[in-house]
Amino acid sequence: MKICVVSNLLAAVALAVTAHATEDGLTLVPQPLDTLQGEIAVVEVPFIIGKALPDTAFHAIGLPYVPPSVSFNEQGNINLASVAGIKVNPFFDSGRKYRIELDYGEVEQEHQTEELLEAVLECVYKVAEADDGYLVDVKITNLKAESPLHKALKRITEEMKKQ
Repeated sequence: MKICVVSNLLAAVALAVTAHATEDGLTLVPQPLDTLQGEIAVVEVPFIIGKALPDTAFHAIGLPYVPPSVSFNEQGNINLASVAGIKVNPFFDSGRKYRIELDYGEVEQEHQTEELLEAVLECVYKVAEADDGYLVDVKITNLKAESPLHKALKRITEEMKKQ
């Protein structure tokens, strides 16, 4: 009887360890932040990530960021990609290649600017450069075909690949 209880306990512990095999870690992810002076600054901000990199780092580009503050004013989310509603969706292709979709499905016209697109692309390429580098193919989804951002995406990505 005692052997059965001990073996059941060991099995339960083994399952619990297997279920939580990943470890959380602190990493820096570039985001296009509102400087509160009317400019966009690409800044690496800390994230606790417990899933596979670089997938989660690409995804985190579009997540909210509320910085700690020492101010009389309450601060909110200053990640302009998140405020605009841009979702960064990474898809593993093969080897060290990723397809990155910038989902503009919920982005209002006022946020469909070349300046914000360029900042988001800078973030994508900074993540791609980490860990010996990844190749990325970036596409904009859920945006009208006649939007000038499609041409801007092509031009900006060509410029960034040259650097």
